Amino acid sequence: MCIKKTHPIPGIRLLNNHFDYGFVTDIPDPNRQLSILKAEKLAKRILKLIKTVRRQRAINLLRKVLKINDRKARQHYRRLRRLIQKCKCEQAFQQIVDLLHPKSKNKIEKRFSEIYDNQLDITIQPTIGALRSIENSNGSCESKIYTNIYFYENFKLEKGKEGFTKDDFDIYQNFSMGEDDRLRLCYYVCFKRSNKRRGSIYRMHKFSIVNAEINHIPFGQCTNEKLNPDEIDDVVTFLINVNPEASRGTVTTVKDPTSGS
Repeated sequence: MCIKKTHPIPGIRLLNNHFDYGFVTDIPDPNRQLSILKAEKLAKRILKLIKTVRRQRAINLLRKVLKINDRKARQHYRRLRRLIQKCKCEQAFQQIVDLLHPKSKNKIEKRFSEIYDNQLDITIQPTIGALRSIENSNGSCESKIYTNIYFYENFKLEKGKEGFTKDDFDIYQNFSMGEDDRLRLCYYVCFKRSNKRRGSIYRMHKFSIVNAEINHIPFGQCTNEKLNPDEIDDVVTFLINVNPEASRGTVTTVKDPTSGS
């Protein structure tokens, strides 16, 4: 699924020792309604009980979560059991979700979820956080910027594929001009995916990055002076899918160390 490809981004490509990578799989879709996610999880449990003919346990659970009497719980059980016997498991699952999830009061969240479900591009804008650290290096103090980048995806994986690895990503470091002609540190996280379909499993990816040293100040301001990260206020991150070429970007302010650090 994931084929590494160098992307023509100006700047320097970070070596592996400048960033760590990890991911977590089987997590809830962060753009769905939380109440629906909870209902779907419980519906899977009820459906499994009905499919394995654990009749009384299924009835007891229906009675408990729906706050109904035994007679109504048995009616629901019989109706759902008939659907399963007719190989209509998806319809039975949706009926359980509808029972568990009454009309939501969170209208804004619901509308966002509806719009999101209709999106063709499933690359979600990254979330970032950046911290400044003053560290001792070769007997002198040196300022460094540490950045965490998170992004979510649910690309449908090809059979036998496990998804992304660290080698599937190229990260480029560059700069842009921000407000008041202050430099911004820019990271471009590049990857390639060939399958455009959504999968059923959601994954969160995390990059922890430390900036690479720059031997001169960019944009021709000074060619003989090493760039001091203290001159950088903001970090901008772009997540770039090179197949097709598309990107999502986020900017955050670098937080200075506190007196207790």
